[in-house]
Amino acid sequence: MNSTNTISSRNKAHSSILFIIYDVLLFNKFDVPYDVKDIIENIVGGKYDEIDPFIKECVIKALLHEEDIKTLISPHLIKWRYERLPLLTRAIFLASVAKMKYLTNLSKEVVIDNAVKLAKRYLNPHDYRFINAILDKVL
Repeated sequence: MNSTNTISSRNKAHSSILFIIYDVLLFNKFDVPYDVKDIIENIVGGKYDEIDPFIKECVIKALLHEEDIKTLISPHLIKWRYERLPLLTRAIFLASVAKMKYLTNLSKEVVIDNAVKLAKRYLNPHDYRFINAILDKVL
């Protein structure tokens, strides 16, 4: 696989992680039962055992440590409460902090850059600044 395919594959993985976590948050919000393995398979498109371990590990770490991550982020949310953040914003925070603190040896800059790219792609135009500022303080 060449470097362009590797970058594209990793970007797709980051988007998949974001939407898996988002789906879990959405199901939790409406108290709908779910199976994380089914969500992962549906978002990524494949059998669970064949899915990139990075995706599965990141999702699992983010969900297992959601309360810890919320505790890390909350003091930096001036005029905001974590519970009031849009679910997609929360998903970006959960995925980013999980990657940095519980999963990989990525640098702070790389994790924040990935989060900003996701925010620019999926959130309102200026929300990436909020994501950047909070993650810069937390990570």
